[in-house]
Amino acid sequence: MRRFYAMFTWSIALLLFLGCATTLPPGSDSIRQKSLSASAPGQPDQSVQAFLYGGNGIDSGMSIACTEEGACLLFGDTVRSFGWSMDYLAVKISADQKVIWAKTYDGSGADGALFAVAASDGGFLLVGLSKSMLFTPLKSTDKQQYPLIIKTDSTGDIQWATVIDYYMSGFDFHLNNAVQTADKGYIFSGSSPRCKDKNKGGPLLFKLSEKGDLLWANCYHLSTGSVMDQFRVTETQDRNLAVLFSATEKFGLFLTDFEGKPIWAKTLKSPDTKRIWPQSLVIDNKGRIIATVANVVSITGSGQANAGVSRFTSQGNILWSRQYNMNKITYPRVIVSAYDQQFLIAGVTGDGVWGYLIGYKKPVNYFAFLIDEDGNEKSCISPEKPTVGVRSAVKSQGRYFLFSDYDLSKETTNFYLLLWNPLKDARPDSLKQKVSQSPFQLSEENAAITPKPVELHAMKIEKKILQVRDLGINRSP
Repeated sequence: MRRFYAMFTWSIALLLFLGCATTLPPGSDSIRQKSLSASAPGQPDQSVQAFLYGGNGIDSGMSIACTEEGACLLFGDTVRSFGWSMDYLAVKISADQKVIWAKTYDGSGADGALFAVAASDGGFLLVGLSKSMLFTPLKSTDKQQYPLIIKTDSTGDIQWATVIDYYMSGFDFHLNNAVQTADKGYIFSGSSPRCKDKNKGGPLLFKLSEKGDLLWANCYHLSTGSVMDQFRVTETQDRNLAVLFSATEKFGLFLTDFEGKPIWAKTLKSPDTKRIWPQSLVIDNKGRIIATVANVVSITGSGQANAGVSRFTSQGNILWSRQYNMNKITYPRVIVSAYDQQFLIAGVTGDGVWGYLIGYKKPVNYFAFLIDEDGNEKSCISPEKPTVGVRSAVKSQGRYFLFSDYDLSKETTNFYLLLWNPLKDARPDSLKQKVSQSPFQLSEENAAITPKPVELHAMKIEKKILQVRDLGINRSP
């Protein structure tokens, strides 16, 4: 009976997904590419370049992913530039930042982008939350968001598309990040209402095969009773999975085998923490884990958050831990294994706080700085203008690519790509930004993580159901 119910549900979902073709706004045939000054007025910096990509609507840049050959995919979503609804927007650029192709991916409803992953075959994984593939429960007045995962080849053509579902629970489903594993499958971190913990939805990991088939899915709970959230996952050198999480005022790490079974777990706490959010983690060439968190140390007045960075052994033992600050709020978004045994930390700095949730009072600025393997700051950029943050960053072809979006007006936002080459920074020291550093004092405890299999469903979507639109290219001077 349950299987029949599921098939009935998906049949209705498919009918809803088909929808009608999106009516296009006037002048929406081409994507615009334009160079933009990235230096503050009167402070020329030859180490940075900036580019805009988009149309005349709201094009929100979410994630950048680069291939080994140096081509990069700029991924986000678009509204009113190339269609009235919210759709995925993917722009592939060459190593010299010229647009190779640009496409929108459209369901019948709103399709909001989250992140992209560069695949080993030269293609890309496009991940977001969609209201296109949904059956609306009778108790709900609005459609829920389901993960819509699209695998493309190097030209942007769809190879397969999958929607993740769990029998119309009536709750939204969220994803935080994904990585391609050594066996060419994909591990996702996220949260699901089916992972109940103290009447709240909890974190989960699930794995898709190279072809998009669901292999396994687990919820995880912490033995101390604290509710975990905000998972981030990456694969280690020996095919284990390292997972970074938060639990209100704590954060932690745990390691699983390639099937998601826990090996060890630790929680960490700082005496000055009011709230903490994990942001990103990487594995260095020695198999050690580097993690960055947003550490909220003040929730009164204008508030303060620091970028906390910790380096661990492969067994979770702390090697060092530091905090970095550039303003009242220094909110890290990403950490990247950089060149010459260094690490890049990038994010947003500015003023403003809302209770336990960080918010910003414009203007805000991006920041990016390099640290060596001992945590010492080596180089930094954080200009007064333009006012833009960083959501995603990668290294490619000897440079660092920082990606977000830029407001051209109240009605127009474009993808914003900043290229940084610290070796070309010829500014005098008086014009270079500095990062203040302080100890990130952490107490650590061993913990136990309990996995629980969860029943998710991966539904393959026929390629012809998704409307893919090729955009022309307008290279403005």
